[in-house]
Amino acid sequence: MPWPTARNVTLAALLGAAGDRLAYLHHLASWLPLLANLQLSQVMLLFLFFLMGLGASCFSWACVKEVNPHALSGMATSVANTGAFLGTGILQPLVGRSIDLSGSYATGLWILFGFAAVGFVGALRIRETYCRYVTGTS
Repeated sequence: MPWPTARNVTLAALLGAAGDRLAYLHHLASWLPLLANLQLSQVMLLFLFFLMGLGASCFSWACVKEVNPHALSGMATSVANTGAFLGTGILQPLVGRSIDLSGSYATGLWILFGFAAVGFVGALRIRETYCRYVTGTS
């Protein structure tokens, strides 16, 4: 089986095109069924979680690399990665404690949605670089 297979390449191209077309809307839309407290099947939940992570996995690294000098891109990427782990370290206990106190998963989902909304607003403020270094190479 050749790596990457034609199927994988085609799927990656289609997902990339869909992500470009949907921009940031799929992140926001994927939260709505959860916040509406709809009873969803496991397959639908997995699909929603897939949508949430579709464009978020390496988005920050690409942005950080493009707006910092090329010689410092490794350091800048590590700082961005630290922020992701810090967010995880803060959100897990916060959401867990809120669920314990309120007895409802909806409270935890609203906290997560609030942080996602702040990230969404921040993402809207990112300058488009068209895959070019903003500050040039050094």
